[in-house]
Amino acid sequence: MIKRRLSDAATMLVVCGLSLLLTIYVGFGEAQRTYTQFHVDKLQAQGQILQTAMASYLRAGLPLRQYVGFATRAEAILTSDTSISAISVYDPAGRRVFGTGDDTMVLLPQGATRSEGEAQTVPHIDLRQTDDFLQVVLPLMNKFETIGSLALTAPRATIVAYLEPRFKNLLISAAVLSVIFAWFASVAGPRLAGHRFPWLQFCYAMTFMAMSALVVATLVFVYAEGAQSKTKSLADSLGQRLQDIVDFNININELDGLDRVFDEYRRLNPDISAAGMIVNGNVTIHSDRAAIGGPWHSERGNYEYVIDLTRPEQSFNKVHVAVAMPSEVVWRQVLRSVKNFGALFVAAAFLAGLFLHLAKSLQWLQATNASTSGEEVTPEFAHFELSLVKAVFFLAVLAEHLTYSFLPQFVAGLLEEAGVSGAYVSTPFMLYYLCFALALVPAGYYAQTIGPRRLIYLGLGIAALGLMSLIFVNDLVTVMLARAASGIGQGALFIGIQCYVLAIAPENKKTQGAAIIVYGFQGGMISGMAI
Repeated sequence: MIKRRLSDAATMLVVCGLSLLLTIYVGFGEAQRTYTQFHVDKLQAQGQILQTAMASYLRAGLPLRQYVGFATRAEAILTSDTSISAISVYDPAGRRVFGTGDDTMVLLPQGATRSEGEAQTVPHIDLRQTDDFLQVVLPLMNKFETIGSLALTAPRATIVAYLEPRFKNLLISAAVLSVIFAWFASVAGPRLAGHRFPWLQFCYAMTFMAMSALVVATLVFVYAEGAQSKTKSLADSLGQRLQDIVDFNININELDGLDRVFDEYRRLNPDISAAGMIVNGNVTIHSDRAAIGGPWHSERGNYEYVIDLTRPEQSFNKVHVAVAMPSEVVWRQVLRSVKNFGALFVAAAFLAGLFLHLAKSLQWLQATNASTSGEEVTPEFAHFELSLVKAVFFLAVLAEHLTYSFLPQFVAGLLEEAGVSGAYVSTPFMLYYLCFALALVPAGYYAQTIGPRRLIYLGLGIAALGLMSLIFVNDLVTVMLARAASGIGQGALFIGIQCYVLAIAPENKKTQGAAIIVYGFQGGMISGMAI
């Protein structure tokens, strides 16, 4: 009895742990993808400040190399935002004209992406990326043409360093929840086995939902921080630009043009609702001229970032820079980003339910000692076989559709290398579905000749060969052959599963057999495409 309970506990610990780890994995992947977009927005906003400052000089027809003041402005941005490693100006030939930060950083070539054929994550931005760096490139123009480019580079490691501590805490939570569920399944499970209410499934669902709630809460926190990061960064860089005025004890009222600096910051970031300078509690400069002269008013529903520019030894002339942003702007971006996790959650839930169903079948098989006798299949063993076939078919379809996230870009890259028109990018996909359809009729014949079980093994082998070929592929012809093999393999697998399920399912469970085919194909496709 003790050995049986330990076996049950170990099985459920593995099943629950894998399900919760999958939820954390897809959450981390989505957080990394979305937070990267926020990071790129921040780089673009900082770059536009420098781009605008240089525009008036360049449009006057003056040479790029003679621009004065780049280092001061760029260093102020680097000081305020340590996630940026380098800010540089390049001429049309890609030669470095000015630069601050990492001197070894170069202008990445156009089309540089994290992996071959990967699409840019943020539209309408010249984003260049490698496995190690993100680089936002902005054009520098005179009245007639582009005479250079401004590049802001940030290491990807800063994004991972920000996300990892938050998701490591989720791993601890997953371990605790898995142990609790495994204990419940081993201790209370046998007592509730005959109960009409499915307690095991209910507790498993509650465990999965609790983990999902923790993941969503972490995503909301990360996205809220990301949505605010651009405005925080702009407020810090604005404070850095004005720091010298305070350090040299210059009378702010004697300076002309400071109001235009604040107007410029607000124009470049429309999400900012107000920006101003506060001296000794009174607003001296404000993007809303009517607010000048009185105290700074904090409006409800706004996020405010106040930068203290006062020198530590100075007891008078307190100077602050304040920037306000409506909270609805932040939460609108957070909601849009969290909604994207919905599809991933559904995919993870499909897989989690599959894991539990298969684990229950394994336990049940061990408990009943169900087996086959020659060609005869007992109803008990048929129940287990149906569960196993359901899992195999689901995972095979999922593996195929996981490739759809990169195949179009991958094929487009190969077509470009081969000098073939991009209009043929759909050819491998058409070939896959054509071979899938053509394989159905002969597969039905061979299912009767060699048996559905062997046809399943054959289909799995051919489909796996098609997927494995993509790992080592380096030419268009091999991709075509690999997709054709995948189509034939998936077609043979589909017919083999269908014939086997209908043959092995008892008369009173034929509907369940048909449901397995629908669930395996549609569920695997949805989960694979989502993840």
